[in-house]
Amino acid sequence: MTLIPETHRDLAQNAEVAILTTLGPDGAPQTTAVGYLLDDGVFRISVSSDKQKLKNLQRTPQCSLFLLDITNVYRTVEVRGTAEVILDDDYTWAAKIAESRGRTADDIRKLTPPGEHRYSIAVTPTKVNTFG
Repeated sequence: MTLIPETHRDLAQNAEVAILTTLGPDGAPQTTAVGYLLDDGVFRISVSSDKQKLKNLQRTPQCSLFLLDITNVYRTVEVRGTAEVILDDDYTWAAKIAESRGRTADDIRKLTPPGEHRYSIAVTPTKVNTFG
C-alpha cells in the first residue's frame, strides 16, 4: 500500500530527480539530487560506496525525499521515510533505475569508481506531505 495520494502519484513516479536529505555525522542535514525509481510504493536509489549519503544512511536510516513538479513549482511531494541499504554489486537495481530514466547499467558502471561497490537504497515512506 502506498502513502502517496492518487493526486500526486504521477509526480512521484515521473519527477526528473528527487532531492534526498540525510543526516551527516554531526547531525546536520546533507542534501543531494538523485535519480530514483518508484517501485510498489518504495523509492529506489542507486549509489556507489564512496558517497556521503550512503554513509549517512548506514548510520541513520531516517531521510526525506522532495519531488518538485517543474511545470508547476507549487505542486510538490515530500516523503519522510526509512532507508534500507542493499548491496547491488550485480547492478540489478542500478539497471532498473537507469532503464526507467532512458539509460543503461553500463552508464551507471561508468559512474562507479574503481574498487567501489554499488548499493541500492530502498526508502519506505512513513509520512507523505503533498502540496498543490
